[in-house]
Amino acid sequence: MIQRISNLVAQRSCARALIESDRRYFEMAAEVQELSLGRLTWMPGLTGLAASCVIHRVETSVGQDLPATWFDEIEQVLGERAVCRARIYFDGCPRGRDEVFRDRGYERRSEIGYLAPVGHPKVPANMRLSQVLTKDDWKLKLSLHEQAMEAPDGYTNQADLWVEMERRKCATGLMRSFLVRLDDEIVATVGTIVNDGLLRLKNIVVSPHMRRRGTGVGVVQHLWQMAEVDYGCRFGVFGVQGGKGSKLYSRAGLYEVTRQTEWSRLMAAATMIQSASAYTNGEQNSWIDEYRERGFVKLRGVFSKDEMDEVRYDYDRVFDDPEVLRAGSLRAASRKLLLTGTVLDRLDPIIDLSPVIKNLTKVHDPRIVGAASAAIGEPALLFNPKDGSGGRKECFA
Repeated sequence: MIQRISNLVAQRSCARALIESDRRYFEMAAEVQELSLGRLTWMPGLTGLAASCVIHRVETSVGQDLPATWFDEIEQVLGERAVCRARIYFDGCPRGRDEVFRDRGYERRSEIGYLAPVGHPKVPANMRLSQVLTKDDWKLKLSLHEQAMEAPDGYTNQADLWVEMERRKCATGLMRSFLVRLDDEIVATVGTIVNDGLLRLKNIVVSPHMRRRGTGVGVVQHLWQMAEVDYGCRFGVFGVQGGKGSKLYSRAGLYEVTRQTEWSRLMAAATMIQSASAYTNGEQNSWIDEYRERGFVKLRGVFSKDEMDEVRYDYDRVFDDPEVLRAGSLRAASRKLLLTGTVLDRLDPIIDLSPVIKNLTKVHDPRIVGAASAAIGEPALLFNPKDGSGGRKECFA
């Protein structure tokens, strides 16, 4: 009985440490502003990144009595900072405010806090972690994020902005980032935070070709061992309910000890217009006038030379594949010329063949959606973006 009570007390302590580790993470390298209810943290220059701006420490006892003026307050503040997504965190899973948030266009998701039992399992002998410290280390980490084509928080994000966010947080000394190697190959990257007797896993990303091969479980168990052997503390992590992370942590042997709730929604046109202006060197009025006069416009200088070099390289790789250009292919439109033979006019879709082009044209990118929103003067709606299967993939406002 005494042992059971002791275990419950320890679990509650770890649950509190898990939630506090998220709060500390949000505030690392961030500007902080107290609101009438809660606290806003944002990272200047990175507000196009969903993870860079969060409202948290909101009292759950407020329940359904959240006033409309509070929503007006936070959305005005977020709009002034050109934030791409409003994100609001509550401890636990309070249900009383669902209708309030949904009426304002917010979507709900639950994050599960996991704790590892005492006694770490054996980790792969050929797996080692090295801390990301040098410029070359950060370049290697960026390369892996670009290959992964997804961010740890479940939102679409630019890899370079994500890595810059982590670099700033690590520079505070409160977080560490690691490259994970199997033998000599980099197969994953992961971060850690130590808070109140708990080592917290943050932002695990596994190389695409190493997924579903036990790599993620190995990384989790390696940090579990690190917590107990190097720090003498417990090990925990948060994962989105029903997401890949939650399934991974359960497979690795962790169990649920707490939950927190996030409400989020994409911000409106005013935010997107500010983002678009930033990506067009402030010459917004001139190109919008051209668009309204001619019905179309070319935006120059939106993508960097390095990005376009990557596109050219991957374009050549795709077109070297004879299967892509085979006769009768529905995606390849060609015509025959008398002197030069068959010429390719169009390849559509291409994003399922080229991860580089898919990343560059992703629909969340404020350089694209922002420009469309600025041109029409209201939130842009993207209909029927293709994933290569011919069907509707997703639609964003």
